[in-house]
Amino acid sequence: MNMQSDGGCLCGGVRYRLHEQPKQLSDCHCIDCRRASGAPFVTWVPFEKKKLSFSLASYGRSGTPTDFAALPGCCGTPLFFQDNDESEWI
Repeated sequence: MNMQSDGGCLCGGVRYRLHEQPKQLSDCHCIDCRRASGAPFVTWVPFEKKKLSFSLASYGRSGTPTDFAALPGCCGTPLFFQDNDESEWI
């Protein structure tokens, strides 16, 4: 079954689409995740970058994950984490 999920930042300026069903979910309770989210834990869902597509809703531009910051300039909503620029996973 081919599934996709849509999401984005709080203000809607950045939208993303995941083009596959998650294979893994994990909850992190570390101090960094708790501070960044203001919550008792963060749920992480790893995806291959090639399975993601992005668009800047306010400008109608689309691109790849490397075109967009993990913290969008429009509202600062934390969206993604990537170990390094060469990583195939986000």
